[in-house]
Amino acid sequence: HEHKKIFGMLASFINGSAGDRIVVEDRGCDDEKRFIYFTEELNVSFITRIHAGGKSRGLLVTGRDGEKEIHSVRDIAEGLREKAGAGRVWYNKKTKQNLISKIAFRQVFLPKHGNIPLYVIFVYSEGYEEPLTVLTDLKTTDAKRAWKHFYYYKKRWEVENFYRAVKQNFSAEKF
Repeated sequence: HEHKKIFGMLASFINGSAGDRIVVEDRGCDDEKRFIYFTEELNVSFITRIHAGGKSRGLLVTGRDGEKEIHSVRDIAEGLREKAGAGRVWYNKKTKQNLISKIAFRQVFLPKHGNIPLYVIFVYSEGYEEPLTVLTDLKTTDAKRAWKHFYYYKKRWEVENFYRAVKQNFSAEKF
């Protein structure tokens, strides 16, 4: 509820933007109410990192027969692992190493909102058991767009590093 008030205060700034309006959030913000608020009330897109492990959320996927079924993000990730492609080498600033990664994506829906198309993007990296997983409403139809949307999420880390540096080096926390 507090976050909704803050986004409300930013509404004029957000609505006045001439560019894409995309909220990028980390795993702690994996919340169906937030996704609906962003898309239906605030009229912005979102990219949120979600869990792909044992406690992952359920998402609706369209089966071969055209019917929608609920699958865990973990099961969707495992089903796409062998189909991942469009490999890239990229530098992970957090771990300070080059990663070789492949990407896969799938259209999904929230269980209570089967009319809103979303896309789950999985980045499988060598040396990691679970893929880095993001959920977005940005239309993701090919690997090039999937990488673009993943890099939007990746930029979030650079912003966090900026704020950490300001707090540590300029005592901004006290200010």
